[in-house]
Amino acid sequence: MDKSALPRSNTDPQSSKTWNYTSFLKLLAHIQPELSRKQYRIIKTDKGLIEAYKSAGEERVEIGKQICEWGKDTKDDAIVDISSKVGLLLQEMGKLSEPYVTALEDARGHLKIIRNIEKIVQPIRNRKMRVMDEIQKVKTKKPLHSIKLAALEQELVRVEAESLVAEAQLTNITRQNFREAFQIELAAAIERAEKEVILAKHGFRLLELLDANTVAPGERFVPYEHGVQAHQVLSDAEANLKEYQPDDRYRAPGRSEILEENADEVDQQVNISGWGVA
Repeated sequence: MDKSALPRSNTDPQSSKTWNYTSFLKLLAHIQPELSRKQYRIIKTDKGLIEAYKSAGEERVEIGKQICEWGKDTKDDAIVDISSKVGLLLQEMGKLSEPYVTALEDARGHLKIIRNIEKIVQPIRNRKMRVMDEIQKVKTKKPLHSIKLAALEQELVRVEAESLVAEAQLTNITRQNFREAFQIELAAAIERAEKEVILAKHGFRLLELLDANTVAPGERFVPYEHGVQAHQVLSDAEANLKEYQPDDRYRAPGRSEILEENADEVDQQVNISGWGVA
């Protein structure tokens, strides 16, 4: 039999591996407690966003370096000087992603705290509903003064007390950490944007030193004589960045002590049994 005539499988091992990983992530999201599923997805998506910003910053730095190298090979004095300085500004823009990524990671840590308190509160809600359902079942089948009914009602009192504390903590922790998470992220976004504006404006100053007027064949280009001015533009850019101070209205709270690696253990800090519920 001619093997070439047999139908070929379209199964790609790499594609299959990717599908399996994606399915695994979906399964993980599904088995999360209902209360924390949406926050789980936000945190998971946020991780990809952070990696994208990190990668974009590194690529911007690399592009800046390549522009500097390209300019050297043009043998055009004006392009050599201006491209080297524009390339440096682009590299500085790329480096702005580093503190921004750090801020996003810190903000993500606060979202993890919210997710973890949600994971703790969900079982308490479930237990309360289970006890209430059991009481209703007993009331339909047993005398109203049965021993089992009395025991369930006592358990309901304990669960409701525990639930009251848990729900209060859920609200307190959620509000505090949601506020801090986005204060950190938005303050970092403002600082990054304002510093990029500073660098971009100085980049425009450099480009204005480049004579782009058309020269007819055979005519000589005007010699480039703006080296000192171009150097001053870089000095001004450096000075402006050092002098930069964020607006007090948009300052973020101090950096959280809850780091990426231990944010998953925050449930140990939020211990329901330690809230004085008997």
